Amino acid sequence: MKSKRLIAFTLIELLIVIAIVGILSGFVLVSLNSATDSANDARRKSDLSQIVKALLVYNTSNPTYPIETCAIGSTCSETVNNALGSASSITGPNNTYYTYSSDDGISFTVSAIMSNTNTYTYDSETGYSESSAEQGLPGYAKRQPITINSASALTDYQVKLTVAYDTDMQPDFDDLRFTSSDQTTELSYWLESKTDSTTATIWVKIPSLASGDNTIYMYYANASATTASNGDNTFEFFDHFDSASIDTNKWNKTGYGTVTQASSILTFTPSSSGWGSFTSLIVSSKNNGLILETYIKSTYIGNSKPSALTFSATGGGKVLRAAFSNTESDKGARYDILNGGVWYFGTYNELNTSFANTWIRLTLKRPGNASWYINNTNNVVKTSAYFIDDCYADISVYGNTSGTIAVDWVLSRKYTATEPTSSFGAEQNN
Repeated sequence: MKSKRLIAFTLIELLIVIAIVGILSGFVLVSLNSATDSANDARRKSDLSQIVKALLVYNTSNPTYPIETCAIGSTCSETVNNALGSASSITGPNNTYYTYSSDDGISFTVSAIMSNTNTYTYDSETGYSESSAEQGLPGYAKRQPITINSASALTDYQVKLTVAYDTDMQPDFDDLRFTSSDQTTELSYWLESKTDSTTATIWVKIPSLASGDNTIYMYYANASATTASNGDNTFEFFDHFDSASIDTNKWNKTGYGTVTQASSILTFTPSSSGWGSFTSLIVSSKNNGLILETYIKSTYIGNSKPSALTFSATGGGKVLRAAFSNTESDKGARYDILNGGVWYFGTYNELNTSFANTWIRLTLKRPGNASWYINNTNNVVKTSAYFIDDCYADISVYGNTSGTIAVDWVLSRKYTATEPTSSFGAEQNN
C-alpha cells in the first residue's frame, strides 16, 4: 500500500501570497477612495450649479447681489439666504460648505474645495474654473477671513480688531498672523491688550482699503510661533517704552523734572523749580487730521496741575492741549487751545470727575475741528478757536511741584470720519 504524501506551502510561499493579497487589497482601496472622491466632486459641481442658477434667477428681479462673503448653510445672512431661496440649505459632502462672495453687488463668485484641495469656482463674469489650492502661511493650520467695511478709500490705515479666542490658538494669542487678501502677504499688527484664552484687542495696518467690503485673513494654530506684534511697524509713531533706556531719536526732554523708563513704563517726576516737558516730534499733519492716543496715569498731587497730552504745531505758537488736574479745587479735565499767541482755556468742570491714580486712555482727534476722548467716550468737542494749518504733532507730558505721571504707551494713527468695521468669517483649514 502506497503512503500519501502531504503537500504544504513553505513559509516563503505563504509570505508571497500574503504580499500579493495585500497589494490587491491596496488597489481595491485606492479604487474605492478614488470612486468616492469622484462622486463627491461630481456632487460639489452639481451643487454649485444649483446655487448659481438660484442667484441668476434672483438677479432677474433684483439689480444687485448681496454684498457679503459667507459659508452657505452656515454663516450667510438672511439677505443672502433670501437670494438663494431653497439653495440656501445646500451643503457639501462630509459637513463642508460652499462659499458665496460679492464685493460690489454687481458680480459674485461661488466656490467649493475639491477632494484634491483645488478650488472649483463659478465667477459671474468669467464662468467656471478650477485652480490649485492656496498654500497660505506655512506652519499655520487654521485661518479665518475677516471682512473690513470702509466708508471711503484709505491707505495704510490702522484697523482695530477684537479677536475672540479659539481653542486652536495659543492661549496668549502669540500665534496670530494677518495677511492681505492674497493669503500670503503678512500685515503689520500690534496687540494692545488681551485676556488669555478669552479675547484680544489688536490693531492691523492695512495697505489699501477700497470703499465697501475688503477681505484680509487671520492665521493661527501654530504651537511653535512667537509673537510678531510690532507697534513701530503698525503706527505713524509708537513707543511702548520696552527698551532699556529712553529712545532719544523719538523724545526730547526740556525744562525741569526727571524722566525715567523701566518695566515698559515711562515715569515723569516734576520739579518744584518749575514746568518741564517730554516731547516728541511725530509727523506732519494735513487738514484731514490725525489721532493721538496714550495710556496714562497721574498721582494725586495737591495743588499742582499736570497736563497729560499735547497736540501742537512746532511753529507759529499753536497748541491743542488736553489737560487734566487732580487738585481739590480743579478736579477733572479740560481742553485748551493756543492760537496766534492767545490761549483759549477750557474749564476743569468740563469733566467733573477726578482721574487721580487711575489708568486712562486719552484720545485726541484733529480733523480740522478738535475732539477729545477719555476711555473712548467723547467728552469735549471744540468747534471754534481751533487752527486748521498744516502742523507737526507734538506729544508732551507736563507737571510741577510734586507727584508723578506714568505713561504705558503713546501712538499716532491716521484719522477718518467713520472708522472701518470688521466681521469674522467661518474657520478654514490652511
